[in-house]
Amino acid sequence: MSTANLDHFDLSSVDLNGEVNEDVLQQLIRVDEWDNPLLAMSGSRSVGNKFYEWTTRDYADPILDNQRVDGADALTDDSRTGIRVGNHVQILDKVLRVSEMAQGADTIARANELALQIQERGIELYRDCEAQYASNNGSILGTDTIAGVSAGLVAWLNNEEILAPTLTGVIQSVADTTPSTDGGWPNKTGNIVPGRTYAATDPGALTETALKDVSQAIYDSGGNASVLMAISTLVRTMSEFFFTSGARIGTLESKIPQDGRGGASAQGRVNVWVSDFAILRIVPNRNIQQTDVNDSSDTVYVLDPMNIRKVDFQGTRVNNLAKTGTADNRQLVWKGGFEVDAWPQCGLVVDIDKSVPMVV
Repeated sequence: MSTANLDHFDLSSVDLNGEVNEDVLQQLIRVDEWDNPLLAMSGSRSVGNKFYEWTTRDYADPILDNQRVDGADALTDDSRTGIRVGNHVQILDKVLRVSEMAQGADTIARANELALQIQERGIELYRDCEAQYASNNGSILGTDTIAGVSAGLVAWLNNEEILAPTLTGVIQSVADTTPSTDGGWPNKTGNIVPGRTYAATDPGALTETALKDVSQAIYDSGGNASVLMAISTLVRTMSEFFFTSGARIGTLESKIPQDGRGGASAQGRVNVWVSDFAILRIVPNRNIQQTDVNDSSDTVYVLDPMNIRKVDFQGTRVNNLAKTGTADNRQLVWKGGFEVDAWPQCGLVVDIDKSVPMVV
């Protein structure tokens, strides 16, 4: 500091934040950017009822002894029915209140604070939708005092065999090969699909065997899974495992032009896993929440996107709320739910401890 003149330090030291205008970058820097891969890969459907339904059918297993004598009467009946299933609509919202002075202020990098708030809260609303889509939420019938809830993927795709031997012709849910009665439409009460029960479970390592079991079960049920989706930690866990000598996969190769042109890229990830029954694109999803917080249990999803849908009762809209003072009030609302057309053609690997390395 020079005492012989008035310098920059003197100006910035004046009481109440100094006399130097701030040099602020006229750009909003996002702390996080979010995408919604599950919603992006899903189909869509519009409905007009709070409880929406669809029918699911399967084929009989092939048989080896249905030969008939020439001229014999047709006495058997091989007709098959499907099952009628459904889910409940839920309502999600974001409420924002912005004063008139806040809207009229000369703010950084935006012309209108209300418009920005609507845009950003809309992004958050879709993040909520994505997270609940992949959740263990069981369905709830909405009433005049209870909020409706649409059953998420974990409730539909639980730890149960595809076909329960005691329920001939009734489609069951699939994950690994350990039988369970958790979740799934055949275990419903009325029209309520329960979430999976995680009580008394001990999360363990993700295994290659479990991934193969799910892929095989989906294939045997007629599905063609193409996406393996998980939180970022488990995606990294899988990638690191596939680079180890213990992984039962072919040698990883990198093809580099032999003419000397072009650069070589260091490959530090595996983003496609080819198994006996599926070619799975490994997709990380930021929005998936821990399936069971109490037991630190996570889930890996094995999906056939042809069998999952986002359902709209009413698409996202902006409602003008009553103005009671010098602020403008808005409500962003989405009414809809989720649909799994044929849940045996999608699956889960459940009870995963994400802190443990993947094993065979």
